This record gives sequence, C-alpha cells and structure tokens, in this order.
Amino acid sequence: MIDLHVTDDEASDRARRPSLHLAEMEKIRRTVERPFGELVFASAVVLGDGATERALIPPLARHCYGYRAHGLCVVDPGSMGTDLAAAVVKFANLVGLPWLLFADSDGPGRRAAETLVRDHGQDATDHIVWVSRPGDGGREEATEGMMLDSHPDLCRAACQELGYDGSAGKGSLLKFMKGHKGAIGSILATELISRHPWQTASARWPVPLTELMDRLDSILPRGAHKDG
Repeated sequence: MIDLHVTDDEASDRARRPSLHLAEMEKIRRTVERPFGELVFASAVVLGDGATERALIPPLARHCYGYRAHGLCVVDPGSMGTDLAAAVVKFANLVGLPWLLFADSDGPGRRAAETLVRDHGQDATDHIVWVSRPGDGGREEATEGMMLDSHPDLCRAACQELGYDGSAGKGSLLKFMKGHKGAIGSILATELISRHPWQTASARWPVPLTELMDRLDSILPRGAHKDG
C-alpha cells in the first residue's frame, strides 16, 4: 500500500510542497476518470506525443510480449510540456512505476521531453525513446512521418481503410494520416504486425519502434502466467 496523501513527515517530498502535491494528485484523479483509469493498475507507463501513439503502441506491445504487456498504460498528454505529463511522471515516480517517453524529436518536442525528465531528477537516456526519421538527411518528425518513411505502402493501405482514395502524393498521404490520428494508429499496428511479425525474417520495424519494444522488454514484469 502506497499512501499519496499530504503528510506531516518532514522527510517526505509530500510535506514540503503540499499544495502542489494536492493539485497534481487532482490531475491524476481526473486522468484516472477520463480516460486513463488503467494508470493506477499499470505495471509500466509510456507517454506518447499524441493519439496515434496511444493507439499504435499497445497492440504492438501485446504482439511482442503477450501477457507481459497487459499492464502497460500508454498516455497521450497532448505534449510532453503539459501539466498532465508532469503529473503522470510524478505519480509514476511516487509509486515506483517504470516509465518511458516516446517523444517527437523536432526542436520543441525534444526540449519539452528533456525538460520533463530533468525536472523529475532523471536521466534522459534512461527514459526517452526519440521518434526520428531515418531518411531525408536526418530530418526529424513525428510518428506518422516515421511510419511513412519506413513503410509507404503499408501507410497507404492503412489510410485506404479510412477512405483515402490514393490519388495524391506522399505529402497528401502524410496530411491524411495526421488528420486521422484517432483512428490511424491501431490500423498501422495491425498492418505492421501482419506484414512484418516481430522477430521474424520479414520484420522491418522502424528503428524507434524497435528500440521502444526493446526498452519495454527490460521494464515489463516477468512472471509464470501464460497466454490462453
């Protein structure tokens, strides 16, 4: 049992800034109610930079690690610079929950993620997996751009499921993906798993996703339970 109430114990962080602690725990309460209730039951947390990541990561993790991924909570805080992102990280630190950021690596995204980790006394190399595009001379972009650079045919097929007519070029396809963040993530996951199953000869996952899955392997719990 971990008590998160304000305390009179002078050795506790919760005693030093009680009003801030209460405000942040209220943010967690709202997060639990709307829509991340699984946070309080999680075995690990990933903060993504948007709705695409929240839909994309869980099915990939379940595909890779089966029952071990059932306690994974993926949170979309809007950006790494929001109060919600800070509250989730503080909560994870208070209860000893392992956490990672899957963060956009453009300038603003990098600064926000590094600030978030630094403000909570952690090392960026231990807690951040950067989303970057391998092509385009090292240009950096969000998850949609990463997926499009790595697997354009896969992305086109995913978009066609959402009504994309396929007549426009790559720029229009990226715009369509970003305009359907709420739905595209889970379809991209299904297509990637179908075409490139994890750790098979045909597996060609984008490097950041491979790194994320490898990092999850190190923090997800191991136990005696088996699927089925």
